[in-house]
Amino acid sequence: KIQRMIGYSQAFRNIKNKIWIFSNGDLDCTVIDDLEQVLTCSINVNNEEDFIIFVVYTNTKSSLRLPLLEDLKRLSYYNKPWRVTCDFNCTTKAQEKKGGLPHNHQKALPFINCILQCDIVDLQFSGPKYTWCNEGAP
Repeated sequence: KIQRMIGYSQAFRNIKNKIWIFSNGDLDCTVIDDLEQVLTCSINVNNEEDFIIFVVYTNTKSSLRLPLLEDLKRLSYYNKPWRVTCDFNCTTKAQEKKGGLPHNHQKALPFINCILQCDIVDLQFSGPKYTWCNEGAP
């Protein structure tokens, strides 16, 4: 219903309904693994070489992110090109955060170590630097 409402012909979602992938049929998506915080799919566009995509939406509590980080380490061994698209709900540097509680490097270390161990490269972004605000935060 949602996919038709927003104009897509295909929709894939994870078991918790927090991660969605929408497509207009120009790609072939096969769900490989469906975990609480990551949806892993094999994607093929125009019959080119398949690649793996990990679509991540993590818990905001650092302790509840730890299983995801272990899953990513395990999943990063696929023998195909892969990419991670995500909302990790975590920052690696103080400059990535504005307002609220200060950046906690100790809490970020498991995430930073996962990035290093999985050889993940931040491709940066375009658009607004800060996209979320907790209006209740000091």
